Amino acid sequence: MLKIIFFIFLFYIFNCRILTEENTKTNKIDQKKNLILVAITNYKWNNLVIFFKSYQKSNFENTDFVVFSHNQDEETIDKMKSFGAIIHPFPEELQNVNITESRWKIYSGFLKSNLDKYNMVFICNVIDTLFQKDIFQYYKNIKKSFIGMALEDAFLSREPINRDWIVKSYGEEYAKTLKNERVICISTIWGTADKIIEFSDKMYEVLSSEYSKQIYAVDQGVGNYLIYHDKMFKDCIIFSENRDGPVMTLGGVHPSFINFDSNKNVLNTIGEVASVVHQYELHYDLKKNAVMKYCPELEKEFFGKPKSDVNITVFSILFFVGVLFLSFFLGLLYIYRYQITSLDGKGRNKCKLDLLIDFFR
Repeated sequence: MLKIIFFIFLFYIFNCRILTEENTKTNKIDQKKNLILVAITNYKWNNLVIFFKSYQKSNFENTDFVVFSHNQDEETIDKMKSFGAIIHPFPEELQNVNITESRWKIYSGFLKSNLDKYNMVFICNVIDTLFQKDIFQYYKNIKKSFIGMALEDAFLSREPINRDWIVKSYGEEYAKTLKNERVICISTIWGTADKIIEFSDKMYEVLSSEYSKQIYAVDQGVGNYLIYHDKMFKDCIIFSENRDGPVMTLGGVHPSFINFDSNKNVLNTIGEVASVVHQYELHYDLKKNAVMKYCPELEKEFFGKPKSDVNITVFSILFFVGVLFLSFFLGLLYIYRYQITSLDGKGRNKCKLDLLIDFFR
C-alpha cells in the first residue's frame, strides 16, 4: 500500500513539473511582443502613406513596427517615426545589393538578435499592402511554431509570369509538375520568429548564390520552389485561402469578386473584414477607396484633376468641329494642288477649284 501511495506521489510531482514548465513556456511567449518588419529603399512619403496610416487605424496590440530604411529623405523618415516606426539603416554591406535579395538577410539578422523579444512576425512589401485589422489577433491562439503564407487564385502552370519565373530558374520539366499547385505570394509572410528566420536564411542562401545571380532568379519563383519542391514547413505551414482567409492577394482576382462593407473595408467570401489586403493598387476601385480612406488630400496626385461633365462636353464639341474644319481644309488643299486643269469658256487653263469658284460667282 505504501508503494502505491509513493508511486502516486511521484506521478503527481512529475505532472506538476511538466505543467509548470508548460506554463512557464506559455508565459514567456505571452510576454513577447509581435513585430511588423519591413525593408524599404528609394521611396517618398506619398508612396508609403497608405501603408502607415492603415497600420495606425488597425490598432495593433503589443506590436513593434521596425523599418530598415535606405535612401529615404529626412521628411519621409520623420513621417515614419511619427507613426511609431523604429528606423534602422541598411547594413553597409547590403546597401548596394538588390532589395529582393538583401531584405531576407536583414530580416534574419535582426530577428536572430532579438529572438527573445518577439513572438509572431509579419513581413511584407509596403507600397501595395494595407492593413484593416490586427493580423496577429487572428493567430493568437496558436501556440506552436508556424509560418503563414497567402495562396493566390492563380495556378503556377497557368499564370504566365509566375510560370516563367519557375521555368527560368528550375526548367520546363519541373514547371510541368506544378500544374495543380497554387501560386504562393512571397511578398506577405507571417509566423513565429523562428520560422521566419529559417525561411529568410534559405531565401538569402539561394538568391545570393552564383547560379541565381547568373539567371537573375526572382524571389517569388524561389519561394514557391522551396515550399513545393524542398517541402519546407510541410508540417507547420498555415495557408491563407485567398477568398476567405485573413490575407487577401487581389491582383489576379476579378473585380466582381471583391466586396466591401459600409466602411469600404474589403470583405472575404465569408463576410469577414480581411486583416491584410495585398496588390490593391492593381484595381482602380480598390486604390480609389484606399486613397479616399487614408489620404484624400492626395487624390489629385494619385488620379489627376477630375474633369467636370461640362468640360468634357465642351471639349467633345470643339474636337468634333475641329475635325470637320480640318477635313474640309485638307479636301480643298488636295483639289487645289493635285486636280487636273481644264479650259474655261475663254480658253484659259484653270484648275477645277477655280472653275468651281467661278461657278458660284
